[in-house]
Amino acid sequence: MESAEHAWIGDQLSLHFPATVTPAKDLPLALPLPGLPGGARLTYGQTIALAGDFFGVVGAPISTATDRRAAFTAAFASLGANWAQTLQILSIMAEEIRAIDAALAAKKDPSTAYAVLGDSLSMRWNVVTGGENVGDLPVVMGRYLQLAAENWDHFTEYAVAAYSAGHELAMEHAAAVPGESPAQAETRMQEAYALNAFADHFLTDLFSAGHLRAPRKELSEQVATPIPGMSGTMGSLLVRCMHDEDSHNGLKVSNAAGNSWVAYGDKRLLDAVSGDNRAMVVRATQASADDVWSAHLGGQHQYTALSFIPDLARVADVSTKENFSPLFHRDAASGVVQRRNDVSNRSDFSWTSDWWGWSTWAAIMAGQSSAFAPVKCYSLSSGAFLGWLGVGTNNYVVLVGEENQAHGLDWYAYGNDLYLRKNTSPAYRYIGEGVYSYADWGLWGGNYKSPVIYNPDSTLTLKGAPGRSLYLYKDNQLCWSNGETDLNFVRVELPFEDQYATF
Repeated sequence: MESAEHAWIGDQLSLHFPATVTPAKDLPLALPLPGLPGGARLTYGQTIALAGDFFGVVGAPISTATDRRAAFTAAFASLGANWAQTLQILSIMAEEIRAIDAALAAKKDPSTAYAVLGDSLSMRWNVVTGGENVGDLPVVMGRYLQLAAENWDHFTEYAVAAYSAGHELAMEHAAAVPGESPAQAETRMQEAYALNAFADHFLTDLFSAGHLRAPRKELSEQVATPIPGMSGTMGSLLVRCMHDEDSHNGLKVSNAAGNSWVAYGDKRLLDAVSGDNRAMVVRATQASADDVWSAHLGGQHQYTALSFIPDLARVADVSTKENFSPLFHRDAASGVVQRRNDVSNRSDFSWTSDWWGWSTWAAIMAGQSSAFAPVKCYSLSSGAFLGWLGVGTNNYVVLVGEENQAHGLDWYAYGNDLYLRKNTSPAYRYIGEGVYSYADWGLWGGNYKSPVIYNPDSTLTLKGAPGRSLYLYKDNQLCWSNGETDLNFVRVELPFEDQYATF
């Protein structure tokens, strides 16, 4: 999940103390770290957001350590290494949170705000944590990117192991000490919650679809070619492609508590489609914090939250075909990571061991594995649902009433231009201007295709004429405006994929 999403989860919790129950959002927690300046505290949500992504020990993931408890303790201790740096990270994170809050206030999905932010915050975090950038390319990897290069603690069973190590330490720290004063008990619980919040980063990542079945560690080691100007290996880069595909489209999941729902991924936790997933991750994280309180009262150490996480074995079981085919799949018999034969077809349940990293990457970047999806359109003025973006006679752009009548669409970046592309056989078509200002679907090598601008309000305008926007004309026909302001302008609901987020 993204930093603001992690923080949001922590802000939803209530924390038990000997004398009160306090909303986590309103409580900066004392940290069990020596040498911190006075007033150095973090909320539960801030600690979740900082853990693992920004603070940890490079070269020492928790889940694969011989002594996971010691590895977790060292990772947590890194929070206190440079408090000024921590505040810089939080200052940048506050910009992300404000962008998400603004999207929600405008009744827009926050994924659209992330599309505007792109990787801009990551580049700044790289510098804050000791790296250097040239333009938008990191040339020296700071701790932020170095941790990302080996972040399997955030994926699959590795996340369970990392969480469990920290959760155990938090429960131990919470245990009441005979003779403690109420103030001492309060501080002890705050410190225990801080430890648990650090562990909860790995727990909450298990509610992001992109983290549930991607063979993160295995693929990064199997395709170990280094990438100039990037952290990690070619395998790490390919894992991100699978991560993004699963995150965007969502996965059907179930848990040991008997719940079933659809989990979406990074950047989509606060989108309208993710209500069930939001409720479940908050339920799990609250249970995690409640375990710490129970330990303070002398209760047996529990891992209640793990009953609410998605069943990892089931979501990775390709034989059920409950979900679309994974881009990469670890063969149980050989341990080899196989690639989906047709990277462009999520219905292809066949895999090959005969594949190469660079050629696979090239195929993905050519757009062959983009997440084509039917697109809903709404009235900008009233918010009413107008229909699905489709194709009419003579390849005009129209609105259709049923999803199964719509063609899958995605964004396509070419140089500095952005196109809205339609998945059409034998060749893709691209939205543009036809005759008489009608919107048309044109071929790449022909007429009627136009680069567009996807505006913050989710409307489309022609890049060559930014004042001309897509609107509903009549008979479900879409056209490009010519300066009019009283038209039924169309809001297009198609979030950006990560690789196009700079547009």
